[in-house]
Amino acid sequence: MLNNIYITVKLKRLIIAVSDNEKCAAVITFQQFNALRLTRRFVTLIVSSEETVGREVYQKYIHYTPTLKFIFASNWPLCFAHPDDAVIDRLVVIRFTREIPAKDIDHDLEEKLKSEKDIIFSLAIDTLKDLIESGYDFKMSEDSEEYLRQQRAQIHTVQDFLAEKTVIAEDGSISSDELFKNYNHYCDINAITPVGRNTFKEKVMDYDSKIKCGKVYDSVGRRVNGYKGIKFNLSKNLEEKDGKDN
Repeated sequence: MLNNIYITVKLKRLIIAVSDNEKCAAVITFQQFNALRLTRRFVTLIVSSEETVGREVYQKYIHYTPTLKFIFASNWPLCFAHPDDAVIDRLVVIRFTREIPAKDIDHDLEEKLKSEKDIIFSLAIDTLKDLIESGYDFKMSEDSEEYLRQQRAQIHTVQDFLAEKTVIAEDGSISSDELFKNYNHYCDINAITPVGRNTFKEKVMDYDSKIKCGKVYDSVGRRVNGYKGIKFNLSKNLEEKDGKDN
C-alpha cells in the first residue's frame, strides 16, 4: 500500500515502475533488480517503509512512503551485494526443507490442487482472519529464524572475532598481517566465510574509535603496518588452551 492507496507494480521493458493509480511514483532500472545480487540501496528504497522521493522526467517530485514487499522464491539462498542488519530485519523467510524423491513426484499435482481450490482458499481466508486479529504478527518457523541468525552472524564476523579475541588497550598494537591471519583462522574453525582484506580493515577501524592505523612492531621485531590501541586477549586464549588440555 502507498499512503493507504493500493499500488501496482509493472514490468515495462527494462524498468520496474511502482505506480499509484497509473501515475508513476518511482522508476528503477531493471538491471538493479538482479535476483542473485540485489543491491542494498534498491531493496531499501522499495521496502524501507520510509519516506522516499521520486518523479518522472519533467514532472514534480512525489513524496511517498512505500511498504511494498517483494516475494522471492528459489532453490538457492537470497544473496545481497552489501547486506547489513537493516536488510536482514526486513526479511521474512519461509523455508521448504523437504525434498520429494523423483519416484514420489506427482506429475498431476497441479490439476489435483486446482480441483480442490475452493477448500484451499477457504483455509487461506480462515488463516488470514487469524493473522489480521493478531495484528499481522506473522511467526516464522524455528529453522527460518535460525537461518536469519546465521545470515546476521555472517555480517558480523569481524566484530565477533574482535570481541572474542582482542581487547582495546592504549598500549596495544598488532600488525595488520597478523590480525588478518588470525581472523581467517577464526573463520576457518567456525565454518564461516571471511571478508576480504580491505573490508576487514574498514570494519576494524569502525569497531572502536580508539583503534588507529600506524607503524607497529610485529612478533619478530619488524616495523610494519598495523593497528594501535588494540591487542590480543591473551587471558582468553590461555583459558581456551587450558580447557583443551584438561
